[in-house]
Amino acid sequence: MKIINDNKLFLFLLMWFGVLINFNSHYNDMYKFYDIFFSKSGNLSITVFLNFIRSISIYIISIFIILFFSKSIFHKKNYILNLLFIYILIQLVAFVLNRDLVEELDQVYFWLNYFLILIFFYAINSIFNKDELRYFFVILMLFVALVVIILLTNMYIDVIKNKSNSFYYSYFVSPESRLMEQGVPRVTGIARTLLLLIICNSIILLNCKNKVFSFLILLFLSGSLFLTQARSSLIAFLLIGLFLCFFDKNYKIYKKLIVFITLILLCSTYQMIFPKLKGALKAYNKFIAKEEIVIEENKIIPSDKNCQKKWGFTECEQKIIKQNWEDHRNTYGSLEFKVRILEDFSSSGRVNDWKKIINLSKEKLIIGYGFQADRYLIKTSASSSYFYSLISSGILGLFLFAMVVFIIIFKYIKIVFIEKLFSKKGEVIYKTCFLINVFIILRTLIENSFAVYNFDLALFLFTFLYLNSHETIIKKNYS
Repeated sequence: MKIINDNKLFLFLLMWFGVLINFNSHYNDMYKFYDIFFSKSGNLSITVFLNFIRSISIYIISIFIILFFSKSIFHKKNYILNLLFIYILIQLVAFVLNRDLVEELDQVYFWLNYFLILIFFYAINSIFNKDELRYFFVILMLFVALVVIILLTNMYIDVIKNKSNSFYYSYFVSPESRLMEQGVPRVTGIARTLLLLIICNSIILLNCKNKVFSFLILLFLSGSLFLTQARSSLIAFLLIGLFLCFFDKNYKIYKKLIVFITLILLCSTYQMIFPKLKGALKAYNKFIAKEEIVIEENKIIPSDKNCQKKWGFTECEQKIIKQNWEDHRNTYGSLEFKVRILEDFSSSGRVNDWKKIINLSKEKLIIGYGFQADRYLIKTSASSSYFYSLISSGILGLFLFAMVVFIIIFKYIKIVFIEKLFSKKGEVIYKTCFLINVFIILRTLIENSFAVYNFDLALFLFTFLYLNSHETIIKKNYS
C-alpha cells in the first residue's frame, strides 16, 4: 500500500477508530464522569476518563464531519443507508408515542448512536472510493485482532485457573465480569469476533503465500472458536468453510475438503481433550467411580456399573445430563462439549420470547413500540432482527429491514454467479468483506445483529459499502 498523504483520508481513519471504540460503551459512562467531575461524588480514574471518551467519541466525530465535510455528503445514492434511516426514524416516532424519553434516556443514547453511525457511513460513501476503503479495512482488522488478543488472553487464563473447561462457562464472560469497568461481551459476541479473523485468514490461506504459517494461525483461532461453544458461530464456520470448498476455484475441491476436515477434526479433538490438558478430567473420573447411588432432592447419580464407556453417550452420562444438569454443569465440567453441542441443542429460550413478541406486537402492529422495545417489554433481547423489527417498528419496520436483507441477498447472487468472484485469484479484501457480510446476514436470524446499535452494524455497513464500491467499478468497466 502507498503511504497515506491525503490528510482527509488520515482524519477519517482516526475517526473510524473512534467509531470502533464507541461500541460496547454506555450512557452510564457519560453520567458517571459527569457525576464525579461536577458533583465530586468519587475519584476520577483513568478508566472512567477513557470510558467517557469512548462514550462521546461518535458525537465528536459527527460534529467534526458536519463542520468540515458537510459539503461532500448526501450527493451519492445508497438505498441501504436510506432504508435504514427510515427504519430508525419509525422507531423514534413509535418511541415518542408510547414511552417516556426522560425515563429511558439510556435507550435514547443507543438510538442516537445508530443515527450518527449512518451519518458517518454516508460521509464515507460520499467521499472515498474502493482503493481508499482498503485502509479502513486494515484498521478494522487490526482493531479486531487487538480485541481478540485481549479477550482470548483473559479467557484462557480464566479457564486454566478455574473449573470451567470451555469459554462458554468461563467466569470472564459471565454477567458479573468487568473489563475496564465495562461488562464483558457475551461469549456469542466473542465468537463472532473470532470468526471475523478466521474468515480473513481462510482467504489469505487460499490466495497468498506462507501457507503453513496461515494454517497454524487458522488452527489456533478455530480451536479457540470451538472452545466458545457458540453454536451459531460454529454453524456459520461450517457453512462458510463448505462454501469456500465448493465455490473457490483456487484449488481442487478434494484438496480443500481434506484441509477443512482436518481442521475440524483437530479442533474437535482439542475441544474434547482440553479438560484433560488442564487436569480437570480427574474430578469427573472420581465422580463416576462412586459405587453408591446418591439420592438427594430427586437428583440421581448412577453407580459405576452404568458408566462403562461405549460408543456415544453412556447411560451414566445421559442421566447426569438429564437429571442432574445444573450440578453437573457447575461442578463437573468435562461433559460440557457433549451437553451443549450435542445434547442440549435448543433455541435457548428464543422460541418462547418470539411468541411473546408476536402477541405483544398485535397491539402496535403498524409502527411498534420504539427502539429497544424488546428490553422494554420482555426484559431481554429479541434474539432475532426480524422479531426485533416487528416489536420496535411494526410491520413497516419489518418490511424495511426485510428489504435491506433482500437487496443484499440479490447482490450476493450477482457477486457469486455473475461476477464469479471466487473464480478469480487474489481479491483478498473483497472476498473477506463478502463473507463477513454473509455472516452478518446469517446472524440476523438468531441475533438482533445490525437491527440495533452494536458492532454488527459497523461490520455490515462497511462490508456493504466495500462490496458496493467494487460493483460500481465493475459497471464502469462494462459500460
